Amino acid sequence: MRHLWLALCLVAGLAGPASADVKSGIKAYQRGDYVTAMRELKPLAEQDDVDAQYHLGEMYLHGHGVGRNFVTAAAWYAKAAEAGHPRAQASLGGLYAVGLGVYQDMGTAYFWMITAAIWDQDKIRKKALKSLGDVARQLDNKEKKAVASQAAQQWRK
Repeated sequence: MRHLWLALCLVAGLAGPASADVKSGIKAYQRGDYVTAMRELKPLAEQDDVDAQYHLGEMYLHGHGVGRNFVTAAAWYAKAAEAGHPRAQASLGGLYAVGLGVYQDMGTAYFWMITAAIWDQDKIRKKALKSLGDVARQLDNKEKKAVASQAAQQWRK
């Protein structure tokens, strides 16, 4: 029983700092301390923390503390987007729309922008909807319908 209690204390102790590291890593990123941000966010991103993945995508997209690398940015955004991170979904859609780090694909851009626009977060929705209109003009109705159906199925998961 004593070992169980000790194990639970250790697990509880480990759970707290992980979220604190994400928050402190994001704060470091926001204040421009990219060395600290990378040190704190990368291990968490590799352990599937979607906020850390999104911010690594941002760092690689803008070259903050790392060499600008659109392929790596797209890869981090994709991990977070597939796990449901709305900002990553909007950003990944934007990369597909212009072909940065990925092949230009308006259907995929449209999919990610619709998926991001569904979220109930006004800033993200506005950004996604603004870009969505530009992308939508480049797709025919059949393509739009197919992508919208795929986005709806994704949303239901």
